[in-house]
Order: sequence, then structure tokens, then C-alpha cells
Amino acid sequence: MAWRYFGQTSGTGRIIGIHRLSSDVYEGKLDGWHFDAMERLLPNGTWARGNSEQAQRDFFRGWFDEEEEMTVNEVRELIQRWLEDGKLSARPEDISVS
Repeated sequence: MAWRYFGQTSGTGRIIGIHRLSSDVYEGKLDGWHFDAMERLLPNGTWARGNSEQAQRDFFRGWFDEEEEMTVNEVRELIQRWLEDGKLSARPEDISVS
């Protein structure tokens, strides 16, 4: 499955969370219903659906939209930094990014 990735900043100016949405349901503009289908990267390196409440609140505040879209390479680089910093407790090969 192909994914579209988004970095959540919550207005902080730095990415504090990564969310993904299936390319099948994303047409280039986020809408409120997309958050039910989003998956969030958890600290253990797994993706969980239904954990995007904060991103949805940020969306309604104007802090999260399609401008936060990230490329696969940007996601991989950020995950690598988080692994090095100890923010993720997984092996890189166990984190699915495609």
C-alpha cells in the first residue's frame, strides 16, 4: 500500500509526530474525516490507527494541513534521528515506511 506522510508540529515549529494516510483516500487536501483513517507512529515503531486526536485538533486550529506533508525520505531521516536520540524504541528495519 502507498502512504502519504504528514509531520505534526502542534504549533511548536518542529515535528513532534508522524501520521500517515493511505494514498487511496487522500486527494491532495485534508479534511476532518481523514483523521479517522490516519495512523500515527508510536514510540515502539508501530503504526496505530485511531490515535490522531491531537492532529485532528491541530487541524481545526489551523496547525495541521496538507502543507505538513513529508516525503518518504524525510520520514526515514526523521525516524533515524529519533532512533539515535532514543525517542523511538524500535529497530529501524521494523518500522514500515513506503
